[in-house]
Amino acid sequence: MVKIVAKVTLSVPDDLYERIEALKDQLNLSEIFRVCVSQEIEKLAGTPNAEIVSKLKDYLQEKSPFETTRTSEINRFTSRWGQPDIITPNEKNPPYVAVMKTQPITVGEKTLELRIFNNLMIPHDIRPRLRTNVDLEEWNNIVGGKIADVIDYFKSIGFGIGEGDISSGESAILEGLLSDDEIQGISKGRHYVIGLFAYDKNDMVLIEVLLEERSKRKH
Repeated sequence: MVKIVAKVTLSVPDDLYERIEALKDQLNLSEIFRVCVSQEIEKLAGTPNAEIVSKLKDYLQEKSPFETTRTSEINRFTSRWGQPDIITPNEKNPPYVAVMKTQPITVGEKTLELRIFNNLMIPHDIRPRLRTNVDLEEWNNIVGGKIADVIDYFKSIGFGIGEGDISSGESAILEGLLSDDEIQGISKGRHYVIGLFAYDKNDMVLIEVLLEERSKRKH
């Protein structure tokens, strides 16, 4: 059976249309329309318990000491970097949610998988242990050149640049960049990983990583 999907034409104010156009690559308008209209139809149709469920959701949100802060942090991150790929609630430390986004970017002949995350994505703040005297020539050799352009951009918008070891406890930011065996090698002491980071007070960007056997590490 062929399922026919109906089309609906909507009229919106000019200012709203301009905002939609600016973000059209990040918005699934059909899904937004479907969800919002479905909710309104449920209310108008008097679906059993719809009012109670709706009020329960509102009540729980008002009771949660974290929800407003979480929502604000997700909105802040999304406005800055785009929709996060990972959203993990946290009830111990503000802003009570860990968020991370993977953003591919082409540098020369290589595509970097930038890992962009907020302060709760890893258990401890690694900024204090980062080395700021970064050897750009070495990183250029790893990436294939042009990484200085990435670093210069982040510096131009007020980010600091540093490099430092990534421990096994911070492996969440390495998933997909390294294999499971390589990550296990970090926890067992066979490998070490150096990350090149851009950072400010709210967010960090893992630009590239260098994985080496610990036995070959220079002291």
